[in-house]
Amino acid sequence: MTLNERAHDKICAKIFALEWEVSDKQKEIDDGTATRFIPIDLHKSVLKSMKREKELYEYILKLILNEHKKPYNDRKSVSGETI
Repeated sequence: MTLNERAHDKICAKIFALEWEVSDKQKEIDDGTATRFIPIDLHKSVLKSMKREKELYEYILKLILNEHKKPYNDRKSVSGETI
């Protein structure tokens, strides 16, 4: 398994987990079960942060997929060297 494939799998798993977490947090807010000891505004802030994190991982996934489409000779390392 290549580094690109491993990165793809890891990012996809993270996105999937975040989707569940966002869904659970939204359900807690909607049901009113999230407000026991923490103000609802804080729960909403956490939900917003989770959604932003998911967007970030989706962007990283897009970059990974674009890198996978490049011919191998066009790939560069972080230092700019051709790999």
